[in-house]
Amino acid sequence: MQFYGLFEKIINYIPDSFTIVREYIYIALPFVLMACALFTAFFGLKCAGLWCAATFFGIGTSLTAYYILPAVNYNDVMFWIMGGVCLLVGILCAYFSKYLFRAQLVVSNFALVYASLPAFIVFLGDIPSKIVSAIVAGAMAFLNIKYKYLFVLLTTSFSGSFIFWEVIENRYNIKYTFVYAIIMGVLAFAFQCYMNRKQIKDTYKDVKKKYKKTKDEGEKIITKLEDEFEKEKEKLSHHNNNDEMNQTEIDYEKEESACEKE
Repeated sequence: MQFYGLFEKIINYIPDSFTIVREYIYIALPFVLMACALFTAFFGLKCAGLWCAATFFGIGTSLTAYYILPAVNYNDVMFWIMGGVCLLVGILCAYFSKYLFRAQLVVSNFALVYASLPAFIVFLGDIPSKIVSAIVAGAMAFLNIKYKYLFVLLTTSFSGSFIFWEVIENRYNIKYTFVYAIIMGVLAFAFQCYMNRKQIKDTYKDVKKKYKKTKDEGEKIITKLEDEFEKEKEKLSHHNNNDEMNQTEIDYEKEESACEKE
């Protein structure tokens, strides 16, 4: 998980005088992530606005904290003031993200896939796994533009499941979590499909309508091209007939001229 290590680094910036706070956060973080992952996997589309806002809040807060907190050696009071600034930035990111409209969903989908996939393809290597994850996340985000409901269901179901089982693996050292994540992702996807059957039906109708429109436009283009081809064929045929008539007249004139000479 790309952001889990980031959270751990941020937690390490908590001053030593607040060791007990840091320990409690370390204990609570996996359970918070698992709860959020379960919520995303089974109720991703129903509460899309909420988890989109949460994604932007997490991005804004974590990145700000990552770059601000270690910049200077803060005393205890200043640390918490800057921590409050990081939270404020996260809140502002979450609030203003709603004005991004569909881009909000695209960015959130990208972040979810990119955060959850690399841990399960780590056998490719650190850099290749991140590149592959970025490509897959970009493709899912792009497809989300055209097929909103279907790919939100896919992204939230499997990303939530992957994140949940990755936390389980890191905390309890359980093997074969990828298999469990796939099974849970399928179940979560089926559950969300049932819960959001109306939206899926609307998506199917929309896809069918777009397919029919594309097919009709294609047939119109083909018909137009065939008509133009026939017209060009007729022009060419007419031109050839004129050439033959002209050639016949020329031959006739030559014959007449030859007869006159004789």
